Amino acid sequence: FLKKKIIFSYFIKKKKVFFLIFVSVVILIILNVSTNTHFPIIDLKRPPVYPLFLILSGTFLFDSFIPLMAVQLFLSFIIVILINEILILNLKSSNIAFIFTILFSLTSIPYILIKFLIAEQLLFFFTVLTYYLLSNYTFKNKDKYLYISIVVATLAWLTKWEGVLLFLSVTFFIILNINNFKHKKIFKLISF
Repeated sequence: FLKKKIIFSYFIKKKKVFFLIFVSVVILIILNVSTNTHFPIIDLKRPPVYPLFLILSGTFLFDSFIPLMAVQLFLSFIIVILINEILILNLKSSNIAFIFTILFSLTSIPYILIKFLIAEQLLFFFTVLTYYLLSNYTFKNKDKYLYISIVVATLAWLTKWEGVLLFLSVTFFIILNINNFKHKKIFKLISF
């Protein structure tokens, strides 16, 4: 018990990556347990981020899908820009990245889900944003990109349950790149 208390207090003091992962997993486990009772605290048949996104986009306020379509169109433009930035970082050539981005934007992939009231467009945005942040972490080696990618992957998980795959991919990315991570002591404390 004392060892666990020391590890937990170390996480609180240092505010590192695995503390964010730990808190996210604990919250999701608590919310999952609350749905197994007869009177759930939170109804998790639908994850909480997408209904919040619908409220913030004005869908319920204006009783129209037009604000949602406008926000999803904006997200599509952001996705195309993020794809371009990811390709520039990985290909090291802005001309080739621009050509591939044009090809990507000519497909219907970024725009096909704009007219639908489904969470896939927001999940797609969180996925591309996460990989953009991980690419920035890989090439610029700044920890803030890694921390933000954990938060975005958690939001993806809370947008649609399939977002757990993105969260797990970020977790595996951290584990596989442990040698590049500045704070290796955290990993040694967690691995038993």
